[in-house]
Amino acid sequence: MVPAKHLAADLQRMEEMYGTFYPVNAKHWGNGSSRPRNLNTNICHIPDIPLMHPTNVNTFIDRGYYCKGQAVRCIVASGMNTHNPPILHSRYDDSMRYIKVSEAEALQG
Repeated sequence: MVPAKHLAADLQRMEEMYGTFYPVNAKHWGNGSSRPRNLNTNICHIPDIPLMHPTNVNTFIDRGYYCKGQAVRCIVASGMNTHNPPILHSRYDDSMRYIKVSEAEALQG
C-alpha cells in the first residue's frame, strides 16, 4: 500500500530497510480498478515496465449500471467502513449503489 501522508515516516523506514520503493497503480498495468501501491523488487527495474490502458471496467459491471471513471476505486478497500468504496451509477435514473462481490471478483480477474 501507499502509506497515507501522516505515515510518511513508515515509508522512510521501509526504504531504509529494503531500498527505494516505486509508486505504481494497478490501473496503469491494465487492471480495471485503481490500486495504488509501493513496490520494491530486484527482479526488474519497475519504471521500465510498459504502461497499459486499464481494462474497460464496464465490461465487468452488471447491465443497467456503469462506472463514471476509467477504473473503479480500490476494490480491496470496498468495505462499508472505508473512505471511498467503489460506487456505480444506474443507467436509468442515475441512482448509485456499491459494487457487488461478483463484480469486484470479475474486475480482479
